[in-house]
Amino acid sequence: MAKPILILLDSHAKLSVATIENSAGVVHAVAVAEGAPAMEAAVALSNTLKAQGYTGEGLILGIPSAWCLCASISTERLPRRKQRFEAMLYRLEEKLPLAAEEITADFAPGRDAALGVAVRTAQLHPWLEALEAAGIAIQCISPTVMLSTQGLLEQENRIVATQSPSTPEERRAIEPSDLDELKSTRTSSTLPTGPTRKLPPQVEPWNAVAWCSDLELDCLVLQESQPLAWHLNQAGDPNASGLSLRALRHTDGWRLACCGGTPQAIADLPNTVVEQVEETSIVSAAARAAELILLGELAPWFDLRRGALAVRDPLRQVLRPLVLAASLAAIFLVVLSASLLWRAHQYDRLAAALIESQKSVFRQALPGQAVPGALRSRLQSEEQRMRGLSGDSQEVIQSRSALLVLRDAMSRLPGDVRIRLLEVRIDKDRIYIEGQARTHGDAELIATALRKQGAFEVEPPRTEQLSGQGVSFTITGAVPAHSVSSSEAMVLQEARP
Repeated sequence: MAKPILILLDSHAKLSVATIENSAGVVHAVAVAEGAPAMEAAVALSNTLKAQGYTGEGLILGIPSAWCLCASISTERLPRRKQRFEAMLYRLEEKLPLAAEEITADFAPGRDAALGVAVRTAQLHPWLEALEAAGIAIQCISPTVMLSTQGLLEQENRIVATQSPSTPEERRAIEPSDLDELKSTRTSSTLPTGPTRKLPPQVEPWNAVAWCSDLELDCLVLQESQPLAWHLNQAGDPNASGLSLRALRHTDGWRLACCGGTPQAIADLPNTVVEQVEETSIVSAAARAAELILLGELAPWFDLRRGALAVRDPLRQVLRPLVLAASLAAIFLVVLSASLLWRAHQYDRLAAALIESQKSVFRQALPGQAVPGALRSRLQSEEQRMRGLSGDSQEVIQSRSALLVLRDAMSRLPGDVRIRLLEVRIDKDRIYIEGQARTHGDAELIATALRKQGAFEVEPPRTEQLSGQGVSFTITGAVPAHSVSSSEAMVLQEARP
């Protein structure tokens, strides 16, 4: 079943649903008593939509011409950006019997003018509220006649695109007699089947479109396929020479498309080519335009879903996808956290097993000794010691005696520099010397002397000027590791008590 795309509201406040079935618009009436309040009609419409598979998508609301007010305004001396719409609204107010605060309007800009279409806010707002309360999302509000005209023009443009000659040779091969055949093809009751002559680009678009019914005659004047003027005759007789027909009579050389019959008043228009479009109905054309608008392929000429009739929640259409995306993101984070926790637990079990294996090796290698905290470093040191004792290693790193380090440091001090040593501290592989000298340069000479032949890795000295004469210095450096052969290590081991 085709999904609904267009809600039609007629001049008698009756609701109906339009769908596209077999490339044609189909109207489904809503079973509701005549004169029923808006809320009751909206609930009945909601039940009809749900029966057709509606799940809350945005729909187009087509309003009757009788509810609309229109006028053309000049766009000269208008602000370019800020407050442009408000200025256009106040210019439209000058041509309408209502104040700007009482209407909701939109504009279709042209070259030097713009066509404004307005609706009484108080008249449409209760219906919009009822539809929203019944769970029907209205994405766009536009006059039905405007939607029908857009749908008709889109259909005509696609026919032109498919039948236009693609090469210059094909365009030159078209004879003038083909134009009559092309016009008859465009205005025939059925579309051509099989091979047809291609439409030349010289065929100009329609200058006006007339929609005829029993009680209404809507004439929409176009300029470059954009609405320029809208003339509505509701005299009850389509043949009456109303405002729209009088306006058309003053323009010569027009091509006018007439849908829904050709009143005598239109047929008698002088210097006007009237083309009867019998295959397209106002509902089919409006439904076609509504479908393109919902797909994002067509922008409506007039969208009255603004101002007092605007959507209260702009995120309404994407709220359900956003909630779904947030839920999926939350589920993903929960699953990711659970997987990370499980993996961390597996790593903890593996680490505990490895530590227990190291403890078992330590107990086997050194029975009777307590298992130390730094088990890995203890095993490594014992391994190096055992390799040195057994002679498996060619050389073993041994720490130097503090006395030998002190001897080497003192023997390298410069003899021609007068210094005073306050403290000499040797801590494992580090040496610290604090003292006093006459100048900063003398302290640097001491550091340079200690660096000779790689005896010590000395950092730049830190010096400080004393209150009297001389400077105090602090020299720190690293004692390089001393390598001994395995035989020397054994001798050292035997010399230990």
